[in-house]
Amino acid sequence: MHEISCPICEGTRLKKIRNYTLLAGKNYAQLGKMEFFELHSFLDLISEKNDSMENISILKEELALMEEIGLGYLSFDRRIDSLFGGEYQRLRIASQVDSGLVGLTYLIDEPTDGLHGTDTRKVLTVIDRLLQKGNTVITIEHNLDILRAADYIIELGPGAGKNGGEVIATGTPKQLARNPNSLTGTGYVICRVSQIL
Repeated sequence: MHEISCPICEGTRLKKIRNYTLLAGKNYAQLGKMEFFELHSFLDLISEKNDSMENISILKEELALMEEIGLGYLSFDRRIDSLFGGEYQRLRIASQVDSGLVGLTYLIDEPTDGLHGTDTRKVLTVIDRLLQKGNTVITIEHNLDILRAADYIIELGPGAGKNGGEVIATGTPKQLARNPNSLTGTGYVICRVSQIL
């Protein structure tokens, strides 16, 4: 298959009429190409100059959340099928934070995949917001920072694929650190020692 840009919309996937709707001189396509952090700054600038832009505050909150979970470099014109697994998971988490839904169970597969280690705390903050609303969050994760923040861990193994599927250890992070069968606990202890050193 060979993909080409549509000659009518020029690859924007927007109706032609969207070119005639402007916000501070920029049309939908131009706004859609801006990275979230850049769009957020642009909207801040517009808001300062115009008090009647109250509706923009909702979009600004969403953009701030995207930056908070390490997705500030994405843009609205980015196709879903071009996202990496971790990006897609974090995008889904962000869409749920302000949904107002409570009492749900979220199953999230490796939300830190592809995320720089310094940004892991941001994901934990957003997960915590879901928990504070009375939701349950179950993550499938290998990241030790996420595991350390867990209330309870179920470690499966001992290997991957046909060599896995057995419950190796269960408990809190501290209980796993004391469990000789737990590879996660061993990693947790080694990580703690390296941090102290």
